[in-house]
Amino acid sequence: MSDRTERAYYLVAIPQGELLQEAARLQREVSNRYCMYDEPYPALHVTVGTVYPENAEQLQQASCIMKRTLRCFVPFDIHVNGSSCFSPPNKSLNLAVIEDSTVRQLAKTVQHSLASAGISCQDMTDWDFHITLVSPIYAKREWSGEEFRQVCNLMETQSVQLTCTVRMLELWSPTFPPLIVIDRYSLESTSYT
Repeated sequence: MSDRTERAYYLVAIPQGELLQEAARLQREVSNRYCMYDEPYPALHVTVGTVYPENAEQLQQASCIMKRTLRCFVPFDIHVNGSSCFSPPNKSLNLAVIEDSTVRQLAKTVQHSLASAGISCQDMTDWDFHITLVSPIYAKREWSGEEFRQVCNLMETQSVQLTCTVRMLELWSPTFPPLIVIDRYSLESTSYT
């Protein structure tokens, strides 16, 4: 990992219900078929922001800013329509999240709030929102070009069309395993854990 990646923290939307169950089933199925992951599998999520704090104090400041900013948002729906594959070097198999103004506005608002405070973050303007099912990141091996083409073709035949309501966002550390949750942000109330 590059130095910038090692200090990246990810603001993620947490899917739930039938969408999470189906994504987890597909992740296990593909991983087992191609021997990609050992347990624990990477947690399923939709990245809505990436922040690059300079130090622990700036990370805490970023989390406080996100808490304040996210109070303006209520639970929102995420719609998945089929799959997508990101070309090498990513080689990731994903569920395609349909472009939604709420998700885009949330990402933009968080980005603006962090940048206004002088905290470095990724520009999410052209971000392709998705749920990664399997990729070489955290995998026990890289899949071959042929395997990647094969799994992408196979997923094109699947008709995954699901929706879930996102009620929780989390700030994740870049390390895994284990998954380290820095903070949680409920969209259903102003109480945060």
